[in-house]
Amino acid sequence: MDEAQREPDYEDDVTPEEGPGQSNHTIPTMRVVGGRRISSDMDRARARLDADVENAAEGLEAAGDRLRLVREDARQYLDAGLETAKQRMDQGIARTAERLDAAAGRLRESGDGSPSEATLLLADDLEIGAAYLKARTSEDIVKDAEAFIKRHPVKTMLAVLIAGVIAGRIMR
Repeated sequence: MDEAQREPDYEDDVTPEEGPGQSNHTIPTMRVVGGRRISSDMDRARARLDADVENAAEGLEAAGDRLRLVREDARQYLDAGLETAKQRMDQGIARTAERLDAAAGRLRESGDGSPSEATLLLADDLEIGAAYLKARTSEDIVKDAEAFIKRHPVKTMLAVLIAGVIAGRIMR
């Protein structure tokens, strides 16, 4: 056990020795606490309070150390979770790109042998979208989206408004 955590040990009362001609009247009792002479109850209380404050300070320091460890563990856990989410998002983007490629191929092959101009344009756009998704990470896509929103705020607001109206109608 640490010395600061121990309660101060109180030694026996110490009284001045009586010499010749001294009466046996009451003399204040002196105590030795932790190597210091304490002459009154107030001083003893003060010494105990000092020891308690020191113990509390050590306890707070230990609690602070534990809090730092918990915070670091939480940070590592969150970083791992974010990395997992990013990997899943990248996998979802790759699957979407594959589906776009497959849809473009089906559009080119469908029909009565001569696909219409609109079908070919749609197939081309799907292939371009698939190539874009394959070539970029999720971080790149977010950066590109932010740049587009900054360059075309009115178009973005209109697209969000239209998407909201469509979603509202579907939800009914």
